[in-house]
Amino acid sequence: MNIGNKAPGLDLGSMFQTGVNSIGDKGKELQARMENLMSQDQVSPEDMMQIQFEMGQYNAALEALSSVTKSMTDMLKSLSQRTG
Repeated sequence: MNIGNKAPGLDLGSMFQTGVNSIGDKGKELQARMENLMSQDQVSPEDMMQIQFEMGQYNAALEALSSVTKSMTDMLKSLSQRTG
């Protein structure tokens, strides 16, 4: 397990950063889409359902990243307690 170095193995820092960047990009896309919908005079129910679905996907990805982050933190705390 590597965190921030270039040695062979699992680079958790890079994996986490990729996840954060992906979530951030998706959040920006959703924000732009919602601003576009709010600027319209009328919004169709289909558009509302689509944005609701996309928000659900965004929320699920955010929850998954949060769960992975907590698991990584707990694992690292456990390892540091065992070695310290």
